[in-house]
Amino acid sequence: MAMLIASTVLKSGGETYRADECVEKILSANGAHDVQVFSTPTGICVSAYFDEVVVSRTASVSERGVDLSCLDECLAVSRLLTEGKISLGEAKKRVLNERNKKVNILYTATMACICGAFFSLIVGGGWLEFLCSLLSGFFGMILYYWLGKRNISFFITNLSATLVFGLIARLFCSALPSCDVHLSIIGCIFPLVPGLTTLNAIRDSFNGDIVSTGARAIEAVITAVAIACGVTIALMV
Repeated sequence: MAMLIASTVLKSGGETYRADECVEKILSANGAHDVQVFSTPTGICVSAYFDEVVVSRTASVSERGVDLSCLDECLAVSRLLTEGKISLGEAKKRVLNERNKKVNILYTATMACICGAFFSLIVGGGWLEFLCSLLSGFFGMILYYWLGKRNISFFITNLSATLVFGLIARLFCSALPSCDVHLSIIGCIFPLVPGLTTLNAIRDSFNGDIVSTGARAIEAVITAVAIACGVTIALMV
């Protein structure tokens, strides 16, 4: 159960030290001692003594994203298990329900494109740029989540989505020359900017998790490069 919660925390965008704390607290509260945890953004390895018997487990994390509701649920269940206020069966049911919930691509893409469209206003755009960001962001985010559900490389996923952003924005602005294509594209790409990944890398570095810091920093850089490549190709076409 501790491994399930920890791997779900990593899958949902949580920091590695949070996954470590979940495992340590749950196992220590249930009779384990000398708990050793090594976690990275792509996997976790745990060993602990139970009545002088060593138990070791490993789990890989192949899919990663940002799901704050799932992260919150995992941390809440972890606290309840540590305090002995919930059974293992109920805890497993709650975590799996949150972990395996189906994502409504249409709803998620709509919310993302609305957020991006308002960013175009923040950076100085007008209502034309807002509408352009809204339109291009919607189709781009549909593609982004569709590719994500099929476990396509995150580099290809981000590049393809931003390419769609740029192409639709150029078509919109060619029809309405008063619309600024650059401000429109800036609004579109904001939902894809790896801000949480970068923040987690910084927080992991404060906790001494050097491996996780490097992995998350590289992931953030690759994501940023993919976004830049997609926009550049769209503007050069």
